Amino acid sequence: MSLISLLTVHLQRGGCTVNQASGDADLLIVLTAIDKTKKGVETCVIGDDTDLLVLLTVHSPSENKLKLIVPKKGNQQEQMFSEALGT
Repeated sequence: MSLISLLTVHLQRGGCTVNQASGDADLLIVLTAIDKTKKGVETCVIGDDTDLLVLLTVHSPSENKLKLIVPKKGNQQEQMFSEALGT
């Protein structure tokens, strides 16, 4: 059994919902986060992939309260984009 499969089973037994992408996970991450915010779940995506920001900007409705946090790297400061990803 692969590590991903073991983690999936462990997380599901702990009550977590697990979505597994067959390829690049960026779009699945974004669509899942948007779905959660539509259901009233406070949601924050953490990542340093520019694709996440682009996909969130394109797919996120203007009233969405989703946040994207880009973690601190080296001398750079942590960045947060929110309020329909306009800031």
